[in-house]
Amino acid sequence: MSLPLFVLLFLACDKESDNNTVQFTVQTIENVRTHPEQTVSLCRKIIDLDYQEQCFLIGLDVLREKSIEQTALLCQESPKTLQEECFFRLAEKSLSKEHCLQLELLQDRCLMHLLNRRIVERRITSFEEGALVAEEYSLPLHRGTQNVIYHYLLSADKIVYIQKCKKEEYPQACEEAAITLYLRRLRDLEVNTSEPCQAIEKFPHFDHARLKKEHQYFTDRVCSK
Repeated sequence: MSLPLFVLLFLACDKESDNNTVQFTVQTIENVRTHPEQTVSLCRKIIDLDYQEQCFLIGLDVLREKSIEQTALLCQESPKTLQEECFFRLAEKSLSKEHCLQLELLQDRCLMHLLNRRIVERRITSFEEGALVAEEYSLPLHRGTQNVIYHYLLSADKIVYIQKCKKEEYPQACEEAAITLYLRRLRDLEVNTSEPCQAIEKFPHFDHARLKKEHQYFTDRVCSK
């Protein structure tokens, strides 16, 4: 995440550099915002590596809105420590599998992110439709792919109907997605609802062992205070 300029200015006050002043750093980043195609040459002039990385990421975020091709070149020329983050952010914009394949540690996460974006756009209504989207990306139907598809399908309902998973082609993956979705909704309920204990009954567990356990844990922890 790029730091706001006022944070950058505050942090930079504690750093000493004869030829890399606060004013120089701030002005360089402003120049990058205006001319993102010059990110590499401009940011490399910043000596402090932390601020140099922030400069590159700001340039990336601005440039990817203007040119996918130029951003890909920027990622190739960015510091090694930033290349994974750079190509991941680029893939978020381009929705290109090729950009995900430039990653090592984050490659699978990137591909699943793209798959999720596509199935949301397509508004799929069945696992078969989701599988076709995965096929467009040449993604095998492994557990991760299945989980992404089922998570989207289950999230269409206000209630997590985990019992539907018994009829699915991949019931275990479906159940995993249902549990993940249920836990996320419980967290959202606790954080974003003024009276979560009154709303908890809208989250039935259908006597499913794991959901029942989480439901009881939530009630004991949140509602027994």
